[in-house]
Order: sequence, then structure tokens, then C-alpha cells
Amino acid sequence: MPISAITLAKIQELKAESLTAFMSAVEPVEGAARLNARAGDTPQGSLQSAAAAIRAVIVTPPENGVARVMIAGGLVDVMLPPDLLRQGLANPALLRAGASLALPADIPARPVPGPATMVNVQAQSQPAGPSVGPAPQFAGAFPHGTLGAAIARLAGIAFPQGEPAGAAIPARGKAAPALRPGLIARPVLPEIAEAVQRGAARQIPLGAAIEALLAASEGETSLPPSLAAALRALAAGRALPHALGHAEGLERAIRASGLFLEGALARGEAPADLKSQLLRLRAEAARNPEHARAAEMLRAADGALERVKLMQLASLPEHPEIRLTDERGAPLRLALQIPLATQGHERPQTAMLGLVIEHNPFAAEPPAYAVENEGNTEAEEGFPWKIRVALDLEETGPVQAEIALRGQAVAVTLWAERPATAGTARAEIGALHAALTDAAFEVTRLDVRDGMPLSRPARHAPMLDRRT
Repeated sequence: MPISAITLAKIQELKAESLTAFMSAVEPVEGAARLNARAGDTPQGSLQSAAAAIRAVIVTPPENGVARVMIAGGLVDVMLPPDLLRQGLANPALLRAGASLALPADIPARPVPGPATMVNVQAQSQPAGPSVGPAPQFAGAFPHGTLGAAIARLAGIAFPQGEPAGAAIPARGKAAPALRPGLIARPVLPEIAEAVQRGAARQIPLGAAIEALLAASEGETSLPPSLAAALRALAAGRALPHALGHAEGLERAIRASGLFLEGALARGEAPADLKSQLLRLRAEAARNPEHARAAEMLRAADGALERVKLMQLASLPEHPEIRLTDERGAPLRLALQIPLATQGHERPQTAMLGLVIEHNPFAAEPPAYAVENEGNTEAEEGFPWKIRVALDLEETGPVQAEIALRGQAVAVTLWAERPATAGTARAEIGALHAALTDAAFEVTRLDVRDGMPLSRPARHAPMLDRRT
């Protein structure tokens, strides 16, 4: 009985999935992926390896037989073998972006050159004018169709988000929103879909939840000792604003955000981070139902935990099959919030510092020259690292920033909704420039703007390539 075309395609798909799973489970071949580009070599160069195969991850699907892949030595353009191209025609998933392959060591290849250095020729600061209407906060922090974008839409969370002080705790939703298939571009595991829907209906803003928990304990002398200890740990776990002024303090605050609890537990560690503190507090509130504020504390702790879980789910890798020994070569996008004790650990007032940390090792290479940058200046081209920050304090109002990094080149853009805050930032921009240059950074953009980021920013200064 002849096999149908659908069955053959399914067999090819299963083979591709098996190969991807196998390549994800093994380590890269030792000594693989050395590039040879000596003067006497052919123009395309060649890949040389101590073993018979080189592990690669496809970055750009093949065009005219040439695909851009990531190997242990960096990004290269390779001429794929004809038999592999034929398999790709039968099963496009085999050569999709993010797929892992075992490539022969002797196929033609050439290294991908590094990006050009783009420099803003105009003055450091140029007013962009206030936003008209409610502007989206860093529109496109998660690409359309990804799980992060679906979570942002379902839960109404802007990434990053600086929660305003004094936000009220919303009432518990009666029904969970639906995670429709059209919201995401690829299938989601049922367990993850269920967690997203439950979290979207039960989550509450972190700042409001923490303030409510700490305020409920103020003046209380009848709290059970274990519940009081859990509240003190939550209060002390908030970061102090001045502690974020140096790299070590910021690193500790990010690690304590609750985003990495399960990974730490898998390594045998027991971190005292935000998620573990909320879990302890929720357990203590459930153990003491007779207390007058127990039900209120349970609701606040449960909603805050769901918020943290949603940020963890939004930070899941888009291509979990990619496994590289060098972590700097792996793409990531982390969404998290850091609670700040703006008036000290003894007071319940809490502000939230929103962060999105993004690493795109496949960042588009900028052109050799450009007369004018018409793209999104909030996402600097060719910068693999981007950090987006949001904070809303009573003293400053909403403030957002984007820091883009490529090697030692850095680009910084700051937005302030209040004109007075923007003016103060412009007055201090020289000190920031001096601090960056003293730290051996090459400042390619340093800008302060009024208002909030717009989805389509106005045109800005001409850009030149320093190599010209």
C-alpha cells in the first residue's frame, strides 16, 4: 500500500524533531568551529574541526543554498550540502530559524563581519515634544505572536512597567481570559496555557500588593510570630534606591526579583528572593485564618505571586531547543520588576522598577553607511544588548529609559513625562557622558526627551559610519 504525501511529510517532521531533540541533549563537539581565513585561502574560507561534525543553530534560513548559522566560534554564512537542502524542501521545519543541525566540517563558509559603529552627529539633546494621548510603553517589547506578547495583552501588563504609587488592588476576576490560538504564533504546552490564563485572572500589581501586605501589619501587635517574621522578611527584601547605584547592588536586586527561584532550587540553592518570600507569607496567612487580616493578606500574596509567575512565563525562551555552552551566544528576553523601599525598610511605601533585559546575538547588522535613520530609535540597530527601564515616583513622575550596548559602544535614551524632570536630566547629561567615557564606553547616543516613548518616533539626526 503506497504511503501518502501527508504521511511522508509527518515522518520527515518527526525525524527533524528527533534530530533537534538529540542535538539539544549533547554538548558541542570539542574543538569544533574554528574559522580559517589565511591569506592563501579561498575567498569564502572554510570551516575546520577536530571532529567529523560541527553543531550549528540556524539564524537565517537558507537562500540560494547559503544559510547564516551560529557555531561556537560565532556567526558564519555556510553553503549547505545538497542532500540537506533537499530534506529542507520536503520538511521546511528542518531548516527554520532556531533549528539545530550537525554540519560536515569541510563545507564552505565565511565569517560574518561585525557591525559598523553608528554615531549621532547632532547635539546631545533634542526636544521631541510631549506625547499626544496615552503613548504605549515601549511598544514591541515582546514580538507579536510570542508568549510574552500574549501575556501582556491578557494580563494588561506593559513590559517594562513602573507602577504608580498608591495603586489600588483590583477585585478578583470572575473568569479567566481565553488564550486564543491567534494570540501566539506557535503551540503552547497545555500546562503553560493553563498557568497563563489563571495568572491573568488572579494577578495584581506587585507594588500595590506589597504595600497592602506591609500596611496591614503596621500597628498590629497581635500577629502570630511566624506571620510577623514573614512580613519583616518581605519588607527587608525590598531594594533601597541608593543600592542600585552600583553594579553589585543592581545584580543582587535582579537575582532577588523572584524570576530565578526554580533555577536556584534546581541547583540546590535556597535564595531568599521575592517569590520565596511571597510563598512563605501566603503559607503563614493560610495557617492563621483566625487573624482579622489573614484573608486580605492571602489575597494580596496570591495575586502578587501570580504576577511574578506571569513575568517568569513571559521570560521563557522563544526557541527552547537552542543549547549553547557559551551563554553569551544565546538569545534571551527577561521581564522583571524590582520592589524599592522608597522611604526605608520600616515604611510600607513601595515603588516598582520595571526592567526588560534583551540579548539578541542575531541583531541585524547596520548598513555600511546611512544618510538618515528612519527606523525605531528605541531599538538601536546592531546592538545585541538592550535594557529597558521604567520607574514612576511621586518626586519625578513617570520616567523610562533604554540602554543599548554593543561591545564598548553604548546608546542611552531617557524619557520624562514631567518637563521639570526632563530639564533636570538634561542639566546632568554632561556628568553621565563623563561617567560613561571614564568607564571606557564609547557613547554613540545620549539623549533626553520629553513625554513617553511613541510607537513611531519622529525622524532624528543624520548618522555617519566612523569607518568612512
